[in-house]
Amino acid sequence: RGEAPNSGMGNVINTVIEVAGFIVVVGGVIIRALKQGKKTRAPGMLDPERQAKARRLFNANPDDFNFVVCGLNSAGKSCLLNALRHAIATMFLGDTNIRSHPMYRHAKSGIGETTLKLAGYGLPGLPKVVFVDAPGYGTTRSPQASYIEDYALHTFDCCIIVIGPTILETDLDMIRLFEEAKLQYVLVRTKVDNDVDNAERDAEGEGVEVPDAATTIKFIKEEIRGHLSGITDKVPFCVSSVRAKPYEMEALVKEVGRIAMINRVVLDGAAADGGDDADTDGGAAGGAAGGAGGA
Repeated sequence: RGEAPNSGMGNVINTVIEVAGFIVVVGGVIIRALKQGKKTRAPGMLDPERQAKARRLFNANPDDFNFVVCGLNSAGKSCLLNALRHAIATMFLGDTNIRSHPMYRHAKSGIGETTLKLAGYGLPGLPKVVFVDAPGYGTTRSPQASYIEDYALHTFDCCIIVIGPTILETDLDMIRLFEEAKLQYVLVRTKVDNDVDNAERDAEGEGVEVPDAATTIKFIKEEIRGHLSGITDKVPFCVSSVRAKPYEMEALVKEVGRIAMINRVVLDGAAADGGDDADTDGGAAGGAAGGAGGA
C-alpha cells in the first residue's frame, strides 16, 4: 500500500491485496474442512463395523473421499471409472498427465466380470480421492439382497450406479435397495455414443432430419424416467467413456463432488466426536442431496 490512497495504481494494489487475503482465508477454511471434516450422514456412514469391513475389502480410509462404482457386469463400469478419474485429474491438475501420478491405477475393462478393489490417487493439498470398482451386482458371488452390506456401501461418500443401454429389472431392484438404505448415489447411463450414432444412421436411412445428440439424450432420459417411476425421481447423467466429447461427464463430476462435500462438515462439541448429533445433522445434509442427479 505504498501508493497514495487516491491514486489509480494504489486502488488496484489495495484491491488485489484484499482479494488475495479473501482467497487465502476462504481457501484455508475449505482445505481445513476437507482435511478435518467428519462424515456425518446417517445411517451407517460412521458405523465402526462397516468402516472396518471397508478397510478389509478396499483398504479404505474414512478420511479419504471414497467413491464406489456399481452396476451389472459389462455395463461399462471400468471404462467409466477410468474416464471419471481422467476428468477429475483434468479439473484439478490442469495439464498434468494423470498417468505420471504415482498413485495412478488403471481399471481393467472388457467382457466379463472385472473387479478393481482399490483405484485411487492423491490431489495436491487435498485428501486422497479413491474410486472403487465394485463387483457387478446380481451374480451368485454378489447377490443383490446383501450387496450393500457385503461391500460396506454405507461408508462411501457417493455411490455411482451405472446403467447400460438396456435397463433391466436387476437394475431397478438395486436402485430400490439403495433408496431403502438411504444411500447417496447418482445414476449414470453409459455408452450414449452408440445411441447417438444409431439415431443418426437410422435418420439418414429413412431420409428424415438427423437428430442432434441433445435430442437423443433427452429421449434416453425420458425412457429411463418411465422405468424409474415410483422408485426415484433421479435422472441419469448420460455419458460416453470413449468420446472426446463425453456429453454430461463434467456435470456428473460436479454433482459427485457436491454430494461428497455435503457429507463433509466441520463439527464442534459432542458432534465432532461422532455422536448422535452428527447423525442428526448428517440426515439433514443427506436429505438436501436426495434429489441430486438431474441434468
